[in-house]
Amino acid sequence: MRDKSLKIVVAVGIICIVSILVIVNINRFMGNKKQVVSSNAIKGGFNQAVTIGNRLLAESNGEIVCYEKDGNRQWSKEIGFKNPKLIKANNNAVVADINGSTFKQFSDLGITYERTVKGTIINLKANKNGYLAILYKDSNNKSMLQFYNNQGKIIFSDKFYKGVLLDAGISDDNNKYFAVIQDVIGEGLIYQVINYDKHGEQSDVNMIKGEVYIGGHYINDKLVFCDTAKIHCIFNGKELWQKQIDGSLSKVFDTNDYFAYESVPKGTILSNKYYIKVIDSDGNVKLDKNIDNDINSIQTYEKGIIASGERELKYINISGKEIWDYPTYKDIKLSAFDGDNGYIVFVKDALYVKLGTK
Repeated sequence: MRDKSLKIVVAVGIICIVSILVIVNINRFMGNKKQVVSSNAIKGGFNQAVTIGNRLLAESNGEIVCYEKDGNRQWSKEIGFKNPKLIKANNNAVVADINGSTFKQFSDLGITYERTVKGTIINLKANKNGYLAILYKDSNNKSMLQFYNNQGKIIFSDKFYKGVLLDAGISDDNNKYFAVIQDVIGEGLIYQVINYDKHGEQSDVNMIKGEVYIGGHYINDKLVFCDTAKIHCIFNGKELWQKQIDGSLSKVFDTNDYFAYESVPKGTILSNKYYIKVIDSDGNVKLDKNIDNDINSIQTYEKGIIASGERELKYINISGKEIWDYPTYKDIKLSAFDGDNGYIVFVKDALYVKLGTK
């Protein structure tokens, strides 16, 4: 009888210990999961969107639609574009008809201007102040470039008789401009980084041989960009530094204050292992992180990054530690960090969700 009682006591003790461990681990696990601050339905859904203050401007079935933060639809405007691309431009949104000729700027109150180029638009980019670079081709299939201020006035234009225009951009002080032309000389690849002053005069041209240009932008007046092999930094036409890409480049993220990229280990096939690197304009590596899932977008700020995958959000601090993650269970269509108000928002299906960052 005593042995039986002892066995019961031991069994109960083991159950208690296991229960405590399970509860502790569940609490630890849940402690890393962010809780939703608010979640509001967006009627009608959309294809792409940007955040403008507390409002959401979305492109949906040939319209630009404005939603309040509670998900209520405020207004809509038909744009009539077959292949619209929507980007954020300071406190506005710009939508262009890719392979068409028209682009329009919208505030949260409605359309502010509309412009048409003499050709077909292939891409557009904006700086922090809403200045635009419009990349397009003329009727002879020659690459063309126009820069606009945030009121829709042309600053200057350029035409390229050889090569293909791949990229262009504007510094945040609106004084520096660049364009990238990829070309073939003999049997080799070459790309040219053309630097302009604010009057449209070419100040310098940097030529890089043997690689394919991927993407870049200005960071603190320095032009940071990469090709398939290296990251380069140019200031006033002089190359300040370059860094080798770790692994095989997968994608470059469009971040304003840093240069960020994702790569995969060389020689791997169908791997779920990725590298994420964030680099400042001086070439210092601010974040170096191995992750298990592919990342679609990154928002960087001084304390770390918000990384958005297909169905998951992660907050990783500058030391590379994952502070929290949030599974969405649905495909993420948009994620944006609002540092002033201390939250991030994302959209899955037709839900506009707000998460606190702390």
